[in-house]
Amino acid sequence: MTDSRPLSRRATLVRTTLVRLLALLLLVAAGLLIAATARGLEAQRLMQQAETQQHNLDLDLAVHSLQKAAHLERNDARLQLTLATAYRTLWLFRDTPDLKRAADQAYTRAGSLSPHWPVPAYEHARMYTFRGQDAQALTLLQEALDRDPNNAGYWLERARSLSRLQRLPEARTAFARCQALRPNPECARGLRSGR
Repeated sequence: MTDSRPLSRRATLVRTTLVRLLALLLLVAAGLLIAATARGLEAQRLMQQAETQQHNLDLDLAVHSLQKAAHLERNDARLQLTLATAYRTLWLFRDTPDLKRAADQAYTRAGSLSPHWPVPAYEHARMYTFRGQDAQALTLLQEALDRDPNNAGYWLERARSLSRLQRLPEARTAFARCQALRPNPECARGLRSGR
């Protein structure tokens, strides 16, 4: 007959080791969860701070706060969109290549983080529409329309840009699509005037 005590000791040792490893894994997972939560809370605080700074027209500080928040939450498409819009606002006032590039990159990043979300492409297009750069705006706006072809607002924005570029047959088609999706006075006027 063999002695079962050495086997029992080994089994106990293995069990104890497994329990300790499991406890360690749980502690590591809890630590990661706490760190992620802390990052999320700090990013949220920074976004609220940026909103206050924008309200007080301190746009440079707002951008800085949003940059810090985006660094904490790198995969947050909405945060990237907010940062892009802040860069766009500064670019509209200052017209510097660095701000334009930063806005373009942040809009592109927001779109890549959420590839089916049309809003980053639409807001990116508006950046160029505000400056009268309708050809560039149309390219970006097409991305928004590809993602959401039933958005009357996107069709209206397309019709406006096409009208300004004197591409009247295409503008009329866009006004008609807008009117079909959501009847409104501007689309109706665009159809009547043929602009």
